[in-house]
Amino acid sequence: MYSEKIKLAAYSKKEDKLNCITHAAGVLLAVAVLAICLKKSLESGEANKIVSALIYGGTMITLYAASAFYHGLPVGKMRKIARVIDYSMIYLLIAGTATPCALIGLYHINRGHALFVFYFAWACAVVGILMSTVFFEKTRVLRMVLYIGEGVVMFASIYPIKGAIDKCALGLLILGGLIYVAGTIFLRLGKKKEYAHTIFHLFVLAGSVMHFYVMVKYIF
Repeated sequence: MYSEKIKLAAYSKKEDKLNCITHAAGVLLAVAVLAICLKKSLESGEANKIVSALIYGGTMITLYAASAFYHGLPVGKMRKIARVIDYSMIYLLIAGTATPCALIGLYHINRGHALFVFYFAWACAVVGILMSTVFFEKTRVLRMVLYIGEGVVMFASIYPIKGAIDKCALGLLILGGLIYVAGTIFLRLGKKKEYAHTIFHLFVLAGSVMHFYVMVKYIF
């Protein structure tokens, strides 16, 4: 069966509890993110902002909920399936974060670049999710490359119009991306070092907070 091919990381009960708690806190953060961004977008009355807020906040809630659910399950078939869903949701958050950047931040500067970033992000999300669900154990390295490569290509695509973009906003977006990337070091160490995966969770939370700040201050 499909689930029998999926391997589970061996976390201690204490570590898994911390993994669950950290990203349960992420769910609360994401709900606040959705509420604040949606409030600001509704006040503006702009459809692109309302849609972007729903997608951005919704994908963040989905990622943290999937992660907390996975780490809260006992070892078994359901946990294996939840692990695939957990890793798949990373692509959703990347695309969800790119959505307001594209449909709000970039759209009025250069429509072509905005649409490229939007469609590229969601195309990568679809490919990544399919790759994770069908070939989870065979695409570990490729999935990691796609996580990072998706962000790099999107940022690189902005280079031709960098002069029209707020430098502070762009810098903070890149910093948030680098925090996520730095966290992958601990993700890779998760099977070898106790609590490394918990530290990875904290990096993910920090990256989310950084990007949320950019969204509220510069985009919504």
